[in-house]
Amino acid sequence: MHGTVEEGVERGCLLLKDTATGLRYNLTGGNAAVVKPGATLTVVGIIRKDLMSYCQQGQIFQVLGATAK
Repeated sequence: MHGTVEEGVERGCLLLKDTATGLRYNLTGGNAAVVKPGATLTVVGIIRKDLMSYCQQGQIFQVLGATAK
């Protein structure tokens, strides 16, 4: 998935807006030096329907790898 990382409405929450679909995903995991607000990334990982978050935005996406573009 490709997109730009945004800050969520709740403190500490990061979202990725997928450029292909326009959907936002609540990011968890990944290297904090790479996965940060404003970064344009390619990420690989897993949508985690079994987890809940206080972030209140997007499906949870567990980042297994991220590359800056």
